[in-house]
Amino acid sequence: VNFADLGLDFSFALRRIGALFMSSETDIADASFTLLAWLEKNKSRLLAVLVGAMVLGVGVAVVNQNSRKAELAASSALAMLNLLIDAEGEPIIAKSKDYLAVLEKHPNSAAAERALILLAGSLFEEGDYTAAAARFSEYLDRYPMGPMKASARMGKAACVDAEGKLQQALGEYQTIVESFPTDPVADQASMARAYLLEVSDKPAEALKIYGRLAGKSSESTLKSEAEQKQGHLYKLHPELKPADPLPVIPGLPAGLSGIPEMLQPSTIPLPTAPAPTTPAPTT
Repeated sequence: VNFADLGLDFSFALRRIGALFMSSETDIADASFTLLAWLEKNKSRLLAVLVGAMVLGVGVAVVNQNSRKAELAASSALAMLNLLIDAEGEPIIAKSKDYLAVLEKHPNSAAAERALILLAGSLFEEGDYTAAAARFSEYLDRYPMGPMKASARMGKAACVDAEGKLQQALGEYQTIVESFPTDPVADQASMARAYLLEVSDKPAEALKIYGRLAGKSSESTLKSEAEQKQGHLYKLHPELKPADPLPVIPGLPAGLSGIPEMLQPSTIPLPTAPAPTTPAPTT
């Protein structure tokens, strides 16, 4: 069907009808006859267009339906891995091969993104740090704006850390802190970095990070852990612990301790013993 010619013919017929409606009743009747004649002449092409539109609509509906079924199957397969139990009713922890099977069977589904990050995490738990790092990198390449990109970066850094690459791991953790400052993973990266500095015999740098994490307002396991590590380092390095400040009374200018100068230890006069007297000689 030549849709361009069909559109021009139909447009020409409508223009004629519009013009004829401005004329007499005879002209209107002639216009009606012209439209009917055009419809009669082009009914085959009109029928072809309608059939084509119907076929296209049915095709789109079928594709959408199949796509929904594929997504549902992928999501179900991934969810079932969390419901596995053994003969005694104990839960079975999914292995990396299980997540790999879902990923390979449903590579283009939304569930594939979750399966990939779970696969990487499972490989890490199994101790295959090289393969885990490769899968975390694959996630970052395939989903550069994915919702789990911060976790993927943290996983990749943890793999480098687990392989004993100290300096590279320190750099990876610092990059995470700078790239995702508002994400909870930033504090996890800071904690990991502080620990590496601690074992690298850099307690002063580690204490700075522990102090920042311990000073957060919200209560969390991470905050408690930072406080414990900070206290432990102060015991090992008491010279790094800041001196306790003198008490400050509200309302006094900054820099005053609230203890009158005459009562401060350095200015309180100490009593002195009277000088011994020599008795006068007797005559």
